[in-house]
Amino acid sequence: MLVAGAQAAPAPPQSGDSRATAVAGNIDIGQAGNACSKVNLPGTEARLPAGTYTADSTYIDIKAHPSGYVITGVVVKGGPAYNVYAATNLGSLPWLDLHAPLVSSGKPAEISHWFVCLKKKDDTTTTKPPTTTTKSTYPTTTKSTTTTKSTYPTTTKSTYPTTTTSKPY
Repeated sequence: MLVAGAQAAPAPPQSGDSRATAVAGNIDIGQAGNACSKVNLPGTEARLPAGTYTADSTYIDIKAHPSGYVITGVVVKGGPAYNVYAATNLGSLPWLDLHAPLVSSGKPAEISHWFVCLKKKDDTTTTKPPTTTTKSTYPTTTKSTTTTKSTYPTTTKSTYPTTTTSKPY
């Protein structure tokens, strides 16, 4: 009789960073569908242009947004899992020391690949300027002018002396 040993379920991945959420498995640009929507980040998956970041085998520092875009999040894959960094959890740039989830050594895994989620600046919420209505609480005075035109004949009195000559009858 064979006795099968119980197998323990793998431990959930640990992000190692309070700004990130660790997810087991793989995600990458080029897989079917938009990788950003699969990790619940708005925008489209992309790689950053040179000069906007620095990276080594373990850490990534993002220094700037590409012109005309905002970064909505960063995904860093290493080992059997990946970290999802939402921009709302990262604050203002630069975003320093982003990394993959922790491995059994308790340190971040070596990065196998990473990408950002970008959104055009035009896609952001448009705010209309506020409309202001002012109501006066002071009394208002209206001045009315009336002009009357007479249709009756008028008499003009002359101030020059006049001479009347009469003929005898």
